[in-house]
Parts: sequence; structure tokens; C-alpha cells
Amino acid sequence: MNKIFADEFDVRLNEVDNKGKVKPCHIFNWFQHVSSCHSSAAGYPVTDLIKKNLTWVVTRYHTVIKSYPLWRDKISVSTWRSGEKHDFAPREFNVKNSSGQKIINATSSFKLIDLKSKRPVSPKDHLPGYPIYEKREIVDDFKSLEEFKTPDFEQKINARRSDLDINNHVNNTLYINWAIESIPDQVFKNKDIYELEIAFKKEAFYNDNLISLTKACETKGSFLHRIERVSDGAVLAKLKTKWI
Repeated sequence: MNKIFADEFDVRLNEVDNKGKVKPCHIFNWFQHVSSCHSSAAGYPVTDLIKKNLTWVVTRYHTVIKSYPLWRDKISVSTWRSGEKHDFAPREFNVKNSSGQKIINATSSFKLIDLKSKRPVSPKDHLPGYPIYEKREIVDDFKSLEEFKTPDFEQKINARRSDLDINNHVNNTLYINWAIESIPDQVFKNKDIYELEIAFKKEAFYNDNLISLTKACETKGSFLHRIERVSDGAVLAKLKTKWI
């Protein structure tokens, strides 16, 4: 059983922005795809887990982008589980270009959730044969992201029908798009994200009224973000982005 799973992709036209570079949210779409495929190849497809009242939930990502894939580029995305830490299971990712150069590194935190109790359970106890490769792509213990009170920029957002996924809530990659919506125009037009951290807190649903809040950090090019639901003030996600 392979400890590392890899798949190849051609960067499609609908995945790139007006600079011809892949949009950050699609990088995370690739991560979702390969992690799901890896679980299936390891003998633990999501459909079988659900029958056992279990499911995976991603809680954190930390991604460093050295170079953005362009339209028509051929890339390879690899993933593996790197063990079990406290109540979360790290999963690693990297993206290589057609020359085999590593252009994106990422680590993430997943939790295996008991659907009845809504609490995390140990993957070792419930998925005993799942292959582990003890190597971190980025060493991160996922400490809490910084807080801020007064935002410098904000943007109102409404969750659309087209944002929903198979679980009937907004797919978590959309939170990245929403954070970018409140970035100043001069930053978005002239710079690119080279590092992104995100902590997922709560789900968003169809027709939720949301607000994307952004605070510029003292370090130039760094921003803190918070996605909130207007009706109850619930924090759905917190992010930190660095632009260059």
C-alpha cells in the first residue's frame, strides 16, 4: 500500500486569473481531490466512512507558494498522512511542475469525526491500516492565528447556491476567495499570495449573509482576515496571508 499518493493535472483555463496564474482556491481544490483519492486507494473511501458514522474534517492549512502554475502547465500533486498529533492528523501536500521542481508546499490538520457524537476520534483506533509516512512538508503545530478588533477593509458577501458542496454547505475553498475580496485593489492587482494560513471554525450555508474583514499587519505585505456571519456574529474562518 502506497504511503504517498500523487495525481497529475493540466491547469485549465477556468482555474487561472487575469494574470494567467492559477487562483489560490484551485490549489486547495487539488488538495481536496488527492486526499480523497488517497483515502479511497488506502481502502477507506469517504462513502464507507460515513456508513460507519465517521468523516474527515479539515481544520487548518498552511501553504507556501514559491511559483504559481500557469494555464496549460502540467503539474503533479502529492499527498500523505504524516502521523497523529494530539487530536489531529496532519496531512502533507506538495505540487511539482513538469520539470519535477517543487513549487508549492503545504501541511494541513484533519480530524476524524464521529458523526453521532460530533467529537474527534483517534484515526489509529478506527483506521488501523492507513499508511503513514513520517515526514512533514511544513513543520507546524497549528497554534491559534492572531486576533484583531478593528478591520481596515471589509466586504459583504452572500453565500450562493453554486457555492454548496455535496454536504449541502459552502465548500471550504470558498473562504479563501472571500478573504481575498476584502484585500485592497492595489495589493490584489500588483502582488500575489506567497504564504497562506487558514483555520476553519464553522460552516456556512446557502443565503448566509457574511462579511469579510481584513487587517493590515505591521509587517508589510501581511494581512489578517476573518469571515463572519452577520446574523449571529459567528466566526467561520480566520486567515493570514502574505503577498509579494
